Amino acid sequence: SLAASFNRMSERLHELERTRTLLLSGIVHELGRPLGSIKAAAQTLETNGNIELSQELAGGISEHIDRLQLQIEDLALLGELEIRGLTLHPEPVSLAELITNQCKQFQEMAVRNTILLTCHAADLPTIWADPRRVEQILGNLLHNACKYTPAGGCVTMMAHVDHTTSVPSVWVDVTDSGPGIPTSEDERIFEFFYRNPNLRRIHQGMGIGLALSRQLAEAHGGSLTVVHGSGPGATFRLRLPLRKD
Repeated sequence: SLAASFNRMSERLHELERTRTLLLSGIVHELGRPLGSIKAAAQTLETNGNIELSQELAGGISEHIDRLQLQIEDLALLGELEIRGLTLHPEPVSLAELITNQCKQFQEMAVRNTILLTCHAADLPTIWADPRRVEQILGNLLHNACKYTPAGGCVTMMAHVDHTTSVPSVWVDVTDSGPGIPTSEDERIFEFFYRNPNLRRIHQGMGIGLALSRQLAEAHGGSLTVVHGSGPGATFRLRLPLRKD
């Protein structure tokens, strides 16, 4: 009926407005925090004569800039999805090289937070993928792992080839020793703008990184899931097919 159609349209508009409000709130908080830290560090550098402290501050500025770049990439992709959908530019890619590069990029963040970051990516075959988007997935996973792992904890990225499935794939597991994720939240954490104020791991950030990463994985013919093991922390598993579609 006309009334039912109007109600559905009204609900949709309400949901769109809620989404817009959540996104703007997340942007202000998540982009404003590192910018404030960068400004404070820069002001200290102007008057500081201690070389060791200057190096530490410069490292912090670099870390915050890397974080901003990752968030801006996510926002740019979100805009692209809204306007014209996702377009991949696949090519032969050395996944081992991408993993190694991402680990190097986050090594400084790990050291500053007293986290042991280790990566294992030897003997991986070349895959057919969009390198920029795969880097974006890996960056989001490593950033989250380092963010939620306490001082003295560890983050591990490990990749291996699986030939047991109908489509041979490579799995990349990112495991941390943070607070972990309840099984009841396994799917909800991949929803855009999802928040749960009762869980330390699901109440921060803009709420788009994991959702975008899953969409990117699925666009490659792969998947992104949470895997539960016997120990503490969380493991995110990225699966990418080996063959060219």
